[in-house]
Amino acid sequence: MLTIHHLYRSRSERLLFLVHTLDIDHRVVAYHRHPETMLAPAELTAVHPLGSAPVLVDGAAVIAESGAAVIYLAETYGGGRLVPRTGSTERERCFEWIHFNEGTLMTWLNTLMLLTWAGAEESDQFAFVTRRVAKLASYLDLILREQVFLCGAELTIADVMTAFTLDFMSNRTFPDLALFRIPGLDELVALRAYADRLRRQPGYVYSQRQGF
Repeated sequence: MLTIHHLYRSRSERLLFLVHTLDIDHRVVAYHRHPETMLAPAELTAVHPLGSAPVLVDGAAVIAESGAAVIYLAETYGGGRLVPRTGSTERERCFEWIHFNEGTLMTWLNTLMLLTWAGAEESDQFAFVTRRVAKLASYLDLILREQVFLCGAELTIADVMTAFTLDFMSNRTFPDLALFRIPGLDELVALRAYADRLRRQPGYVYSQRQGF
């Protein structure tokens, strides 16, 4: 049975969303963040040298990147579900959106978070990064005006990846910290409707459980 090492309020929610949606037999080992530093506990270092989550363990496979783990789960256990068919335009878009989440949007969001923690909210750098995040959110909204999910009418692993990103951007991940104030975010009607659709998915609901 595969194991998901899950840190509350982290990217490991993506894996929980996916295994529930694909009905994959699994067990969850849950960890809590330090209440003051918000860092992962030291025990995670025994699972993977990075000491962060998620970590997916499936036999000899040990995967610590959420995007790689999502692809692995879909390809190993999905039976063609949640991944568009090989050679299709939708498949190309699916993998592009997976990399967009971590390689682009989450990179800028993490930068904005660090600037906030550094007290640099009045800096030119903060203003620049905020504008960049707003542009990326507007791009998502533009795409979602024409379709229900990122790759068309059906849920894919790209949407599973994006659910956590949208929660992070809208302060749902760390509501007590109020890290982000993205101008115009509430006006992106298509993006908000999409986020609501994702949050109604049974896999998403499962990923938010606190009782593992």
